[in-house]
Amino acid sequence: DDKNVHDYNVPERVEAFIGASLAQAEIYATNHIMMTMGGDFYNQNALEDFKNLDKLIYYVNLQQSNGSGVNIFYSTPSCYLYALNKVGKKWPTKTDDFFPYASTPFVYWTGYFTSRPALKRYERYANNILQVTRQLNGFSQSNLRNIIFDLSEAMGLAQHHDAVSGTSKQHVADDYAQRLSDGIDRAIDVINDAYAKLLPKDGRSTPIPHQFLCPYLNISACLPIEGQKQFTVTLWNPTIHPVTVHHHVPVTGQYLIYDPNGNLVPAEYLSIPDTTKNIPGRMSSAQNQYVFRASLPALGYNTYYFEAKTDTNKIKHKEVTTTTNEACILQNEYLRVVFNDQGNLKHIVNLAKNLTVSFTGQGFYWYIGYAEGKTTPFSPASGAYIFRPLHPEAFPVSLVARINCTKTDTVQKASIVYNNWTSQEFSLYRNASAVEIEWIVGPIPIEDNIGKEIIIRYNTDIKSEIKYYTDANGRQVLERIRDYRPTWHHVPDDLVSSNYYPINSRIWIQDQDRQFTILTDRSQGGGSIYDGSIEIMVHRRLLHDDSMGVKEALNETAYGKGLVVSGKHILLFDRPSDSARLHRTGAQQLFMHPLATYSLPNTSSHTNYSEMFRQSWSALSDAMPLNVHLLTFDQLAPKQYLVRVEHYFESHEDEFYSKSVTIELQILFKSIGTINDMTELILTANLPSSELHRLQWNIKDQESSHTNMFLLERIRDYRPTWHHVPDDLVSSNYYPINSRIWIQDQDRQFTILTDRSQGGGSIYDGSIEIMVHRRLLHDDSMGVKEALNETAYGKGLVVSGKHILLFDRPSDSARLHRTGAQQLFMHPLATYSLPNTSSHMNYSEMFRQSWSALSDSMPLNVHLLTFDQLAPKQYLVRVEHYFESHEDEFYSKSVVIDLQTLFKSIGTINDMTELILTANLPSSELHRLQWNIKDQESSHTNMFQPVEPPPDNLSNQTPRQESDTKHFVCPTEKCHNGCRGRHPEGHCYGFERVMHKCSHHCGPVLTCATCKKPLTDLNECKRCHKRYCDDCCYEYTNFRDFE
Repeated sequence: DDKNVHDYNVPERVEAFIGASLAQAEIYATNHIMMTMGGDFYNQNALEDFKNLDKLIYYVNLQQSNGSGVNIFYSTPSCYLYALNKVGKKWPTKTDDFFPYASTPFVYWTGYFTSRPALKRYERYANNILQVTRQLNGFSQSNLRNIIFDLSEAMGLAQHHDAVSGTSKQHVADDYAQRLSDGIDRAIDVINDAYAKLLPKDGRSTPIPHQFLCPYLNISACLPIEGQKQFTVTLWNPTIHPVTVHHHVPVTGQYLIYDPNGNLVPAEYLSIPDTTKNIPGRMSSAQNQYVFRASLPALGYNTYYFEAKTDTNKIKHKEVTTTTNEACILQNEYLRVVFNDQGNLKHIVNLAKNLTVSFTGQGFYWYIGYAEGKTTPFSPASGAYIFRPLHPEAFPVSLVARINCTKTDTVQKASIVYNNWTSQEFSLYRNASAVEIEWIVGPIPIEDNIGKEIIIRYNTDIKSEIKYYTDANGRQVLERIRDYRPTWHHVPDDLVSSNYYPINSRIWIQDQDRQFTILTDRSQGGGSIYDGSIEIMVHRRLLHDDSMGVKEALNETAYGKGLVVSGKHILLFDRPSDSARLHRTGAQQLFMHPLATYSLPNTSSHTNYSEMFRQSWSALSDAMPLNVHLLTFDQLAPKQYLVRVEHYFESHEDEFYSKSVTIELQILFKSIGTINDMTELILTANLPSSELHRLQWNIKDQESSHTNMFLLERIRDYRPTWHHVPDDLVSSNYYPINSRIWIQDQDRQFTILTDRSQGGGSIYDGSIEIMVHRRLLHDDSMGVKEALNETAYGKGLVVSGKHILLFDRPSDSARLHRTGAQQLFMHPLATYSLPNTSSHMNYSEMFRQSWSALSDSMPLNVHLLTFDQLAPKQYLVRVEHYFESHEDEFYSKSVVIDLQTLFKSIGTINDMTELILTANLPSSELHRLQWNIKDQESSHTNMFQPVEPPPDNLSNQTPRQESDTKHFVCPTEKCHNGCRGRHPEGHCYGFERVMHKCSHHCGPVLTCATCKKPLTDLNECKRCHKRYCDDCCYEYTNFRDFE
């Protein structure tokens, strides 16, 4: 800004900025504009950047003396929000989201919904361990929160928008995984300390066998237990409801398995599939596995004792029936799953409801990742961020498949192998209301130099009529409409990627009588590209960067090959009215899956072990309602706990479980003590609820961009809040599937639960596809700067996973996918041990083989999100009601729980403070902004409403507070009390001392730094030394940032 230098540019910069401000003002509802500064790859020299901003502010505001109506100053988002609130305008409401978004036509940011599926699953697995560790720390009163912090910190870091999203460079993604691994290693110390208090029977001081994890169980490997004479598996159930799981234990010999009561467990002894044994990097010599049913107490554990028998002739295994390349029917008490001899899924029948969903195609398909010409941000390749298929058609990975059908008393399986890098195994367990699919993808071949996006597609006869539904963060479910946006006009361009949405936990389609839901075990992308179809992207391997910043192709490898990824989809099928309780409970159980730890006890037998150790325990003193979920149970300090519970059914999604419930929190504390004091906090737990003062907003009556604010219905080639022009017919209809996805018609709902976040959708009516793996040869120019080409062991990465299939009426599906996804997410954690015992009897004499933290059962619709010991006798507990309202007739209802139930093993709750969700503020101290919402305005119906012209005076805000002095001219003819005129009221939070110079020569008058009113009696802030009127002074205490 030195006029003596040749590059003096103040006039042109000021003119450009004012022009940009006026242009932006044309699309803003008020004269307050948020002018954001900075972005990726910019502003790395703060001193220089802020110095230039200071000058820009000064020179732009100097133009006010020349008639400019632009007033610019540093601000913050909260200040900007407050300014909008004070305008008094009536605001429209938007209750849907902005997915999927695009930076240019055909360039949809839907690839990251699935990118790095192994990291997405590992993040879920680490969270599972974190929640279990917090709970164990709390109920054992170990007060080791400082040790848990390593994993908490790593989990927090993993939530970075380039971490779990899969949009970082490979070495950065490796670092995220390493930090999680290190945190898990520290958490094991806490788990052992907790079990050292919970396992020994009263009066026993026997050292417990060291508990350890088997992190490679996803490839059927647990090296420490191989060849051992005895070991234990302890399964901790982190939910506040009893759950039944079927645990798989890879072994090198034959064993007798004892349950907590000393009874022999009827386990199945099955061969480990070759598709699993051939995964690169698997070093286990185990060829077989035991599959047994474990019924776990709410918020507690069961221990199962494995005792080797040298005389295998005495071990009688149940008959196993196996067929190859023949028609196969899996059937239990609730479902029938039919395959033809070509390995094609043909029907799922809900026997109880007499409902049938037929499949015209189900299996693996792949899209060619776009990589034409030079990749740029305006025409990028498919990459870490971008899903851009070269063609809208997906190709089958193979035209032929081999099917093996295995039937036992406990489980019936159909294993379908397509080629040497894709396979899936359907499992239908006894008494299960869901079908579980475990899929393996990888190494994705790239010898043809073509990047590939792998999906699992479910083509059904459900008349979904371009609509499908996906969840948001595992809670709300939004309706999606293909090639449509509810709040703006969407011109379809990419017919696939523009209909992809994030599937964090579930997706479904439905018609009048049927709902088909898929729960996912990780976040994935997907959608319904065709009526009756759901597709979920499960893996990607690309060879070009998408020019969006990574500067690497998304080409993940391991062990010298493309990365192999495995996962789960849980399929639910029921009536729409009954589906909410299925997918709510299913997704919750998938998310909060029991954690298995193992040990090698030095016991002679199970009897010896059971004499010393408890083999079953629960923290609850009573049952909790099914629609309540324990989000958090965290010990903050001795006798201080953070507890979050939620009603996780949406309103109106279930006739029973969407109703309100009352719970007794003391139920959670039966093992800890009596609650003496309790403070309700806001969700973030950093402010008491009583101190929360929300802004009040004027809203327009009966206006919403979406009629159901929680149900994320996906509609192919449609966006609820803008006009969407279909471009990519596949990727534009992909959504993230974090836990589930479903399609439905009037009578049937087919739901898939996933074991990680995946991408997918319903590209065709009646179809669901879920992308389970990707191996691409080009970067999508979205910032990764790496092709998505994951490898392992010198080959493309092999990924395995699970899809749980649920089939029921739409009305009955919610409880299937809610509980299914929850169990898949919060899966029991198996730990193994090698006890030095002679027999199970010897082991059972020494050790408990079952234990629960609960003193009573919790309602099925309640989920324990967090149980974390913060300090001795101080716990952080989060519970949630995880059914949406109205999605289940019973479980969407409100419930009441007793938190003392969680503390039966710890003691009595003496004091309790309700915090906000982040646990950093008591609920009583949370003061929310109140908004004015426009009456009778819909962002969908009024999307072509003319924009009001900008007012003369614009309040332009950029982040940061700064003082300044400005001069205004009195706009009135009246003059009193000094200037006493009416001056421009910016409501701009400038916090500057403004001197108003009156045209009537009254002289300068000191005015309020916020509202600019000329007053004589002003309050001076002790921190910033600026002055405010009485009306404005209160706001700084509310924001807590100012004195």
